[in-house]
Amino acid sequence: MVPSLTVRDAVAALKPKTIDQFSSWVIDGAERALGDEANPLRLNFFSTAMRILFEHVMDTLAPRDQVIQCQWFKRRDAGKAPYKFESISLHRRVCKPSVPLDLAGRIGCSR
Repeated sequence: MVPSLTVRDAVAALKPKTIDQFSSWVIDGAERALGDEANPLRLNFFSTAMRILFEHVMDTLAPRDQVIQCQWFKRRDAGKAPYKFESISLHRRVCKPSVPLDLAGRIGCSR
């Protein structure tokens, strides 16, 4: 049985795994937004911070030029950047992530 995690626990678990100072700042901002219970938009700000963190990490760990060079990559739209799932595919092929990408299920969120 997987222990139940709160969103705060999940965010705190990301802190030691940051890849650079910017990632740390984003996580701090996300925690502050989540903790500001008087703010009715706190979940919007938290979600935006998590999206920024995800995009930054994926752009750092799976740079577009490397994704495009992979033999399995097929450009779907001329001139467009690789889709996020293609960047994730490169990241998963190159290294085994220590943080599961399916964190949503572990913190009780549905897809």
